[in-house]
Amino acid sequence: MPELARCIVCEGGEASPFALVDQKSLSRCARCGLIFAHPLPAAKATEAFYEADYYDPYLEAERTNAGCYEAWLDAIEKRTARGELLDVGCGIGQFLEAARARGWRVEGVEPSPWPAAFARETRQLPVRTATLESAAFLANRFDVVTLWSTVEHLPDPLAVLREATRVLRPGGSLWLAVPNTRSLAVKLQGLREANLAKPEHLFHFSADNLTRLLCGRVGLEAVERIYLWGDRTGFVSNAVRHLARRTRLTTEIRMVGRKPATTAGDS
Repeated sequence: MPELARCIVCEGGEASPFALVDQKSLSRCARCGLIFAHPLPAAKATEAFYEADYYDPYLEAERTNAGCYEAWLDAIEKRTARGELLDVGCGIGQFLEAARARGWRVEGVEPSPWPAAFARETRQLPVRTATLESAAFLANRFDVVTLWSTVEHLPDPLAVLREATRVLRPGGSLWLAVPNTRSLAVKLQGLREANLAKPEHLFHFSADNLTRLLCGRVGLEAVERIYLWGDRTGFVSNAVRHLARRTRLTTEIRMVGRKPATTAGDS
């Protein structure tokens, strides 16, 4: 008999086959609704997703993305004084470049060789070609750790989120953004919705089960969903975002949580 899929959020073994999307088998947890690829693709298969041409859209969208990154930084700086910032899965480094320009001391990790090299050589950023775990940063080092559009790609999100929390200083904040399985686009398009269909997206969250993961299994506190208003793209675009905020049907879920100021074992 095939091994039962175990949920990383609620640890239930009650996930059942949900859908087959372009040869990606998805299971859905009966308890918390997490949707995830099962079985996970082999490492060599996932590496093939991230060849250099994968990042062409990011290069083409740099001007558009710049306003979003400034809005993210505005939100971060309302809660945290500028200090040490680590971006996990930093890609071509545009967010890190924006943070550095505002006075943050930045580092990044990116396991795909081409974007990591682009960030180092074109933007002169301190980016390691590594996973977060293999980078082996010292504990309690960073004021902020970000994972923008990263968690859904990870074969083991729980391990990476726990490592991100380990390298945060006590009281530091972890920020992340993932696609929303309860967005208007998913309701209208179903399995044809782009984020569900992408072969490289392995985990698919709702706001509820993501909050449960961050609080219950990662150990963060003060977890809240963040809505960005005024990302400098114009009134109509921002009005649409505001409407999506009111209905909670946004395409993306953005969240922040804090590492406890003290933990068990602290003196």
